[in-house]
Amino acid sequence: MLKFLYETAFGRLILKGLTAPGLSRAVGHFLDTKLSCIFIGPFVRNNGINLDDYYSDNFTCFNDCFCRRVKEDRRPVDMDPSVLVAPCDGLLSAYEISDGLVVPVKQSRYSIADLLGGGLVAPESSGVVDSSEGSVTADASKGSGTAGASEGSGTSGASEAARRLAAEFDGGLCLVFRLCVDNYHRYHYFDDGSKGRNVFIPGRLHTVRPIALRNRPVFVENSREYTVMDTVNFGRAIQMEVGAMLVGKIANNHEEHEFKRGEEKGCFLYGGSTVILLLKRNPDSPATSAGSGSGANSSSEANSSSGANSSSEANSSPGATIHLDEPFLANTLAGIETPVKMGQRIGIKAPAESKH
Repeated sequence: MLKFLYETAFGRLILKGLTAPGLSRAVGHFLDTKLSCIFIGPFVRNNGINLDDYYSDNFTCFNDCFCRRVKEDRRPVDMDPSVLVAPCDGLLSAYEISDGLVVPVKQSRYSIADLLGGGLVAPESSGVVDSSEGSVTADASKGSGTAGASEGSGTSGASEAARRLAAEFDGGLCLVFRLCVDNYHRYHYFDDGSKGRNVFIPGRLHTVRPIALRNRPVFVENSREYTVMDTVNFGRAIQMEVGAMLVGKIANNHEEHEFKRGEEKGCFLYGGSTVILLLKRNPDSPATSAGSGSGANSSSEANSSSGANSSSEANSSPGATIHLDEPFLANTLAGIETPVKMGQRIGIKAPAESKH
């Protein structure tokens, strides 16, 4: 069915309706009702979900089951401050950012600036505040990478602030965690630190399955939300949540916030979804003034006063580099997604000549 939708002219015509956010909202509303409980049993059985791993006594609707909370001992978090941990369950692909571009295997390349879209345009000039969620909403008509995304490549006109912020991560890492429907659908903070406001970029809602990724620049077309974070041990980072077909909502728990490693950051409601983590290869290098005063990135100024940046400087070891564990880059080059669990080690921060 997905092959028909993404690789035939008639299928792509139907796809325009299926990827419209309104359809996902309608499905999401239904899955919040008691009537949707009839789908819980078949969903659990068909996907081989072991409910013993989760708190499962009080499901009042399907979405309660889908975004179920995991028992703490089933997702232990590596608390070694030098260890990079996965923020969520999923299938991990790891890419090096070169000249501002990510070039996935057998997929369309995309730039980090387009991924960030127009989200760094000052909200007072070209965005609105979504009062129901409190997040800044980028105006796609004023520079977002999602403008015209249903027809184009998503590479039209990222804002200058987005380009400056993206430049900070050139030579760094782009980690893509693709969640399947049977995964644990809550995501967490991978380190201690502080964050600014969430930036929401409206768009389509394609599936994030490989066939869609091969045929569309999904991550720069889909609705997504991100935040700039100043972490104690890994410097400045960006964590982004990407919606997908039939995902009713990306539900982040916090706006400005000081967080701890392993603390829950938010959850996806029904559907496959993706978490993207952008990291500097050398996390102790100083941040530039990218996007200063632009709403989203003004969080860096607030964060510096909160102590996260000063902690990072205090704990920094000059020349430290983030090293991913062996399988991830090699598997990605071979077209293989590697399963990971939230809290497990996926890399380490160490001197350039050492990988521990």
